[in-house]
Amino acid sequence: MMNKIPPLVSTYLKEVKTKFGLNIELKPKLESKFLRFVTPFIKLFNPNYDRYITTLGNTIYFPNDKWFTERTSESSLEVIAHETKHCLDYNKNKIGYVIGYGFPQILAIPVVLTLLLTIGWWGLLGFLLVLPFPSWWRMKHEVDAYVVSFIVYPILAPKSNTDTFFENWIVEKLTKRWYYWAWPFPKQVVSMIQKQKLQFNKDSFYLHLVDFCYRNSI
Repeated sequence: MMNKIPPLVSTYLKEVKTKFGLNIELKPKLESKFLRFVTPFIKLFNPNYDRYITTLGNTIYFPNDKWFTERTSESSLEVIAHETKHCLDYNKNKIGYVIGYGFPQILAIPVVLTLLLTIGWWGLLGFLLVLPFPSWWRMKHEVDAYVVSFIVYPILAPKSNTDTFFENWIVEKLTKRWYYWAWPFPKQVVSMIQKQKLQFNKDSFYLHLVDFCYRNSI
């Protein structure tokens, strides 16, 4: 499979390993028992989930063997850089990242288990926690990753879509079912996007991505 990964992506991941000490693996989703288990449930609200790339820890799972060949190298880099940001954030605070990304729905797990064991069917009330209540941290983590689009495409594919297109696309994703209605407040998502773009000349991850893209923009 590795020979199907664009050289641009392979080089980027090698530099990420050198600069950030992060050894990221790429694997097909079928190799993850967990993802095979949860995919049918996630598809109830996101029918396209089986086409998504998903990151768990330091492993990026892609949908199938054709995923890299069906898109441009620039598009592949944009997605892998997005997922790399998730990996970096996860390694800064693993427990905090998992709880924050899954909050508040993640609270349903201990609540349901505890209540079912102690007061029987009343434990079903815990399932209320899986309703699509807003998740600020999920929105924040996704904005931090999605803004790589404003770096990769203007440098490597300047004739592609505009900043306005990407902004609207991110808002669509985070305010609707694609991320379980993570933050259904479009104006606040736009504000977060604009705020995060100010980190492009400060944050080491974005600085490296900008430099990498310019060095490969021949």
